[in-house]
Amino acid sequence: MVSHSKNASPRADAQKNRIKIKQSAITIFKNKGLEATIEEIADHANVGVGTIYRNFGSKQELANLISYEVLNEIYKKQIEVIESDFPIEEKLYKIFDTFIYLSTEYGEIHQMVLQLLTSTIEPNPLKEDWQQKLHSLYHRLVALGQKEGIFSKENTLIQEKILINTVNPMMVKEVSAILPIEEAAVTLSKFVLNGLIIRK
Repeated sequence: MVSHSKNASPRADAQKNRIKIKQSAITIFKNKGLEATIEEIADHANVGVGTIYRNFGSKQELANLISYEVLNEIYKKQIEVIESDFPIEEKLYKIFDTFIYLSTEYGEIHQMVLQLLTSTIEPNPLKEDWQQKLHSLYHRLVALGQKEGIFSKENTLIQEKILINTVNPMMVKEVSAILPIEEAAVTLSKFVLNGLIIRK
């Protein structure tokens, strides 16, 4: 009978290394964003630089992976908001609030995400994936607002464009440089709602 225990250990070690590297990358990227170096991440994870390159290819690929996972976490929170019983105004505020969470919870990763999303290097699968998520999210939000009689049933695509261009991590980052971070979500959601809500 052939034992598989000898083969299992290297695979288990490799998996542990990947987890350690990702956790360390989050810690270092939180503090330094894309200014972080592979050497700093390797030191924090207590692995060799070569181990990072073997597992992730490059700092860019590692940054993209972390950004994808962070944005996916944000998107899941936003879907929970959309599927909640809150009124549409509260939903919009809470969606803004998820971007505040991105900034307060992940520090410089917020700026790193913005840099990667606005990168002109093609292809940019991170940007494409995020744009698809935003389109889907705001399509649902506008439909709910129209169903509740809060948003006009005219110019649906324009309403979606307004949301995409104002309710995003870039806008939250810019406004939080002017206002206290805890006020940014309320202020932005009020501005957006003023342009979307039907006045009776």
